[in-house]
Amino acid sequence: MKRDRLAIPLCGLAATVDGIDAQAMALAAPLVVRDWALPPLALGFVLGAAPLGMVLGSLVIAPMSDRIGRKPVLVFSLLWLGLFSLLLAVAGSVPFMAAMRLLAGIGMGAAVATVMALTADLSSPARRSVNVAIVFSGVPFGALLAAVIAVLLPDSVGWRGMFLLFGSLPVILAPIIAFGLPAERLRPASLRGASTSLSMRRLFARGHGSATLSLWLGIALAYQVTYFVVLWLPTLLAGAGLPLKTSMATLIALNAGAIIGGLGLAALMRHASPRKVVTATFAISSVAAVAAAVSTGAVAPLLIALFFLGLLTLGGQMALGGLVAALYPADIRGAGVGGATGAGRLGAVSGPLLGAQLVALGYTAGLIMLVLAGLQLLVVICLWVGTARPFDETHEQ
Repeated sequence: MKRDRLAIPLCGLAATVDGIDAQAMALAAPLVVRDWALPPLALGFVLGAAPLGMVLGSLVIAPMSDRIGRKPVLVFSLLWLGLFSLLLAVAGSVPFMAAMRLLAGIGMGAAVATVMALTADLSSPARRSVNVAIVFSGVPFGALLAAVIAVLLPDSVGWRGMFLLFGSLPVILAPIIAFGLPAERLRPASLRGASTSLSMRRLFARGHGSATLSLWLGIALAYQVTYFVVLWLPTLLAGAGLPLKTSMATLIALNAGAIIGGLGLAALMRHASPRKVVTATFAISSVAAVAAAVSTGAVAPLLIALFFLGLLTLGGQMALGGLVAALYPADIRGAGVGGATGAGRLGAVSGPLLGAQLVALGYTAGLIMLVLAGLQLLVVICLWVGTARPFDETHEQ
């Protein structure tokens, strides 16, 4: 019984560690650029490697949890993530660093998708969406924690020491997860033996194909907006004339809003339809993007607008995780969550590329925020269509 009480907090801790390692490269990037004199294109190559790995982890590794169990896949993913994050500390070239980030990203993608599915498994139907959203809030909390740690570390530690510290965390957590999580409830033998490909095929069976694709497109667009904002916002605002420290403070406002938004929306989903909560949140977030677009020249209004943008856009993304996890029955939840998360990671890869293209075209920060507002409205349409019809428990061959 004690293990049952620890299960959800341990899932939240795993999400936090995933958030720390996801943020590590962005925090180390200025130091790497200084030491290696990296051009922007080379840095973009390294930064884009982890989201690509997350796609592979979400689509290939996470669905295996439907067959062999959530806990072993989560433990393996954490060890994998830690190993290749630690190897970043000995990187001596851009290709090696990009390769390690790609491999670490596989562990990140598999871990976060499996954590979402495991949290849903351990939750009652009434609390499933809420608990997944709460656990997913650990990701931005980890990002904030990583930033605080990086600021407090002495300069002598450098980026190599940073990777040693952050990379050790998932390795330490893996055995805690292995011994701390309760034994999983066994599914019927026919479902335990179901192949990953069969689970994925069920996502498109009996008329669910168009809904699945619409859902994945909506999630991809949501991640595209999120990763664009997180990775490009400080650079855009610094280029618009804001002091560097002020532009960095925008990420604090965004992530603080994300944590509050994720937890607040999780509470709201206990009393209202998760589908309506999530789609309404993204609709309102487009208004926050417009407010940010017209506030780029004034610091206080801009920070307020970005706080609400984080609360609604990033918080909405966490609530979206709860909606997705509750959408699928247990026997295909790993495949469903993995596929949705993989689609999101494809959006994460394209987000920085979209930013680079818009900047190259000469778009101002305000105009770019208006583009993001339009993308958020597309997210609303895709999610509404993609979640209109729930999956049933029928096992299809």
